[in-house]
Amino acid sequence: MAEADSIIANEQLRKAEESARKAEEAVKAPTVEAETTTPAVESNLTTTQWLRVVSIIISAAGIYYKREEIKKSFAKAKAVMAPTPPVDVNVDVKTPIKRSGIRPMA
Repeated sequence: MAEADSIIANEQLRKAEESARKAEEAVKAPTVEAETTTPAVESNLTTTQWLRVVSIIISAAGIYYKREEIKKSFAKAKAVMAPTPPVDVNVDVKTPIKRSGIRPMA
């Protein structure tokens, strides 16, 4: 009987140690899994590339807000570049224009 009690005590001790070992593994396992499953967040663009993107956006916004001023400057440039018709000093404005050639019957 003493022998049976010692075997049962050894079995209970072995089961307790095994459950304690599993509990320790369960506590350690989530932290290890959390570290391995979570990938490190990395940016796809470098700092210089981000600065370029921001400067392009700011330039586009500036052009948008200055568009009326830009339109006016282009209108002035077109007016300067447009040829002016020559002014003849000897032409009398009140005289009718004489047309020659075949005229339609109306």
